[in-house]
Amino acid sequence: FATFDAFAGASSEYVYNMPDGTDLDLAMRYKNSTPDGMNYSLNYSYNYDKNPIININWKDSSGNTLTVCRNDVAGQTYKYLTLETASDCSGSAAAGGSVGSVATLEFEQEVKRIQNIGGSFDMAIETAQLGPVVIRGEALYTKGSYSPIIDKTKLSYGDLVGALEMVKGDRVKFVLGADITALTNMMVSAQFIQDSDLDFVDGTERYTADYATMHMTNGFNKATKDKNFYSLFFSKPFGASGEHRWNNIFMFEENGGKWNRLDAEFSIDDDTQATVEYNKYWADENTQFGQLEKSSNIQVGVKYSF
Repeated sequence: FATFDAFAGASSEYVYNMPDGTDLDLAMRYKNSTPDGMNYSLNYSYNYDKNPIININWKDSSGNTLTVCRNDVAGQTYKYLTLETASDCSGSAAAGGSVGSVATLEFEQEVKRIQNIGGSFDMAIETAQLGPVVIRGEALYTKGSYSPIIDKTKLSYGDLVGALEMVKGDRVKFVLGADITALTNMMVSAQFIQDSDLDFVDGTERYTADYATMHMTNGFNKATKDKNFYSLFFSKPFGASGEHRWNNIFMFEENGGKWNRLDAEFSIDDDTQATVEYNKYWADENTQFGQLEKSSNIQVGVKYSF
């Protein structure tokens, strides 16, 4: 149990290393239409990823980063760790090996800049059975985003730094949708959404973890390389002159998560609207939507335009 000697008296600290208010996200867009009526756009952005990165490091009492050194024991199956000041593990132990030395486990939160290149299109097609159908799509290539990589082998002998690393990679996301009008004036919209990790790690002991759901009680839930979502949206006016409107969207997440939002807008006058909304989350608790079941909610509000 020498690893635990290295942690003797250890403390922890959460540090924020976030951009200041003067940092900017930069973006540009070009949009146009073709002679046959298809609208399209091309987009680029250089911005901070909104998903925070958590870097884990051991620090000494002076704030210097310590190196985690693994030691194999001859003739034994177990391993133990020491924390050293030398980056090549050739120096003397800074914690767990010298009297009075205490280490701090630092959790550093930061965000990194990423590049996004994407585009979108929409076009209307006349059909005999459904009338006009709007076909639309979006695609996005993200370069330089970070994903959590779990290494359960390193976790088994206490290497917390090596067990959870944020690793740089690329992603592709796309959406395909179709909109029709049914029952006189009800809009019906269906969508297919996919989020693909181009640098997915698909091992048994070392793998890409699910950013949204991983935690200790689900064994650091493994992610899906190509995560799919499906949605169905309805929107219809009601009232004597169609002055009010109700909307409902249902989303199904691959692996079982579900979310349904039902909302209504009531026009009190030209400037004022009352709104009511019900969000319901359910199904598998180890999914993005299912884990929020206890956060299902009802919201009411008033919107005034001036």
